[in-house]
Amino acid sequence: MSPKSLQNLEAALEIIFESDSLQDLCTRAVQSPATNNHYAGAHILLISEGKLNYDCGFGQELPANHKELSLLAMASHKAEVAEAHEPTSPTIIAVPFMVEDIAEAIGILVLSPGNKENCLTAELGQVVTKLAGFFLQKTVGLGN
Repeated sequence: MSPKSLQNLEAALEIIFESDSLQDLCTRAVQSPATNNHYAGAHILLISEGKLNYDCGFGQELPANHKELSLLAMASHKAEVAEAHEPTSPTIIAVPFMVEDIAEAIGILVLSPGNKENCLTAELGQVVTKLAGFFLQKTVGLGN
């Protein structure tokens, strides 16, 4: 793992393990000094009976194109990225919260305007999906 990936993993661990609720997780993802203003918004959609249900968020509102990307992340079990195609639309990342190989929630990260850098490499994304699932099980009480 590269030094940059280790820094990103450290930031993810800090945000996840210091959060005490889903709302706090969203707030920390946007405001943490460790993310260096990388994200303008963070939102969480819970999955119930195969349907996405908005739970909470912080910062820039949830982009209209989040649903298709969320469903893709739910099916692929990995973080998915939708690049901004217009200057006014943000790049977004959908991160499944995995519990025992099942997506229980989707986190949507809205990148800051003009930022297209996805700091979640495939390797780091796999770790974050499991950490987020662990967070759901232990802190929020979700899981199978």
